This record gives sequence, C-alpha cells and structure tokens, in this order.
Amino acid sequence: MLKILEKIMEVAWKRGADLPRAIEGFSAVSVENFGFYIFGGVDTNGVEQNKLYHYSPTNRSWRMVKIFS
Repeated sequence: MLKILEKIMEVAWKRGADLPRAIEGFSAVSVENFGFYIFGGVDTNGVEQNKLYHYSPTNRSWRMVKIFS
C-alpha cells in the first residue's frame, strides 16, 4: 500500500519553478486549466509588493503580468 501511495504522490506533485522574487504573505488564486496567480506580499526586506505574477504549469514558469489602471 505504501508503494502505491508513494507512486501517486510522485505523479501528483512535481516541483515547479521558483518565484521570480523571494516574497511571502501574498494572495493567491488558482484558475483551473490555466495556472496560478499571486499578488502582493512583502519581500525579504519587509517592503510591500504590488506585482502580479502568473505561473503556467504547462511551461513550469512564472511571468509578471502587466496591471492596467
């Protein structure tokens, strides 16, 4: 049973690309069949961030999304 569970976990979870910046405390949302978005948070110096990033599981990469105002 443990071998089966290990195989399921191996298939279900894979490490993706690291975030472009080290940030924490951000907001995140997942969009089915499209990827993840994260916004805000603070960097390692405690500076608030206002950037929006998109993660593509297909490309396994992050990109910064331009925010229109």
